[in-house]
Amino acid sequence: MKKVFPFETADAPPIPPKLMLNPLLLSRHVLKFLTHMTIVAKTLRELQGVQPVRMGKMNRAWLCSALCAFSAAGFAPVIHATNGYFQIGYGAKSRAMVGATTALPQDSLAAAMNPAGMGLIKQQADASLALFSPIRSASSAFGGTERASESDNNLFPIPNVGYVDRFNDRVNIGISIYANGGMNTTYKTDTAGELSLFGADTDLGINMSQLIFAPTVSFRAAPDHVFGVSLLAGYQQFKAYGLKNFCGLRASGCADPYTKLTDQGTDTAHGFGGRIGWMGRINTRWSMGAAYSTKIYMTEFDKYKDLFAEQGDFDVPENYSVGVALRARHNVTFAFDVQRILYNDVKSIANPGPSLVGMNPFADGQGLMGSATGLGFGWQDMTVYKLAMVYEKNAFWTWRAGVSHGKQPILEDEATFNIIAPAVIETNVAMGFSYRPGGNNRSEWSVTYHRAMQNEVKGDFPQAFGGTPGAEEVELKMYENILDIGYTLRY
Repeated sequence: MKKVFPFETADAPPIPPKLMLNPLLLSRHVLKFLTHMTIVAKTLRELQGVQPVRMGKMNRAWLCSALCAFSAAGFAPVIHATNGYFQIGYGAKSRAMVGATTALPQDSLAAAMNPAGMGLIKQQADASLALFSPIRSASSAFGGTERASESDNNLFPIPNVGYVDRFNDRVNIGISIYANGGMNTTYKTDTAGELSLFGADTDLGINMSQLIFAPTVSFRAAPDHVFGVSLLAGYQQFKAYGLKNFCGLRASGCADPYTKLTDQGTDTAHGFGGRIGWMGRINTRWSMGAAYSTKIYMTEFDKYKDLFAEQGDFDVPENYSVGVALRARHNVTFAFDVQRILYNDVKSIANPGPSLVGMNPFADGQGLMGSATGLGFGWQDMTVYKLAMVYEKNAFWTWRAGVSHGKQPILEDEATFNIIAPAVIETNVAMGFSYRPGGNNRSEWSVTYHRAMQNEVKGDFPQAFGGTPGAEEVELKMYENILDIGYTLRY
């Protein structure tokens, strides 16, 4: 039976000097990485009914195929998340634990939370595909007329991929590939003459997707202490439409209400950051973990320079987490995490939106859209508390469950702009299981159901846009259902 508790009791042996910089050994691990990423690609494609491409053992297209399979499996559609626009967990196992894996890693997606966790995972490849169904609705009073709408496009596939291998007795290498997102809405105007929630005569919505590649190295510095570091390479896509009525809030005005603001198609950005982590065993029952991620500094969205602050800048926010794990029995372990996401350091989502009272939307010192102080979504930093349990029933079955809560990042005064990004979820519950055919650790299937409980935010519509102070004419609602299916292959 696989141990629930991450640390083993045996002392870590010294590092053989010849293993430290052996290029042949490194080449062997790179080839193994490519081989197992091909298997991951095949699994992802088969989950969606796409035939895998057959390739020879030495084909350099292995890694490209795996990454293309990742995109084909669902990156192109936008993704909704539950902690602002961060996912609650990455992969079926982590999701079942609502992401409480800082001190209790479950698979090779561990680097998405704590890169040190990769040092406690056996050699394996993981793939998961989540079917994500966010139900969003909003109402507004743009121009003095009340309107309500429910967002379309309520089913999205979310793929996650991971791989870890042992470089030597102390060092593991691997990669976690995972997605963030959550700023997605599609409000239709199906009736002739119907206006959107922002008063336009076209559909209203945005699509925001983020893909993070986290190549990772972990090092067992002592028998009970592991450190890890990940390079975070980010790629993101964005598209907005139906926002032409905001043209008067930017420097270039409304002579051309579209250019650099809305209806410009999909734009892309990329950037880099880093994550470090530590895990340690306190005694035979307790372990701890901590991880810190820098901001991922992204290039600007050139097509939407007049929409986001700082000329289209949209960085991935800095975040960190701490966690503990308690082995209550030989087959039962509890985990508790606290995660902090610093949305307030990213001006495009943290800058305040329009003033609510008076006819000047910039009355509280806001700047024109696209400037450094330009109107934004007013998101606040978010602290999330996560509690989870892992129950290793026998050699065939493992059960996991978790609950998390964190105050959502949108203030009541900022409800207006967040009609297009209603990230109002606060409470999540999840439960899942893993099944090992034949009772061995060679392969494993995991299934998780995750429910993001309904929450709502009500606020005033700006008087400059036709609202009435104190009338609470903006209402945002959302809940989510997620089914996550994962597969693990050990070798």
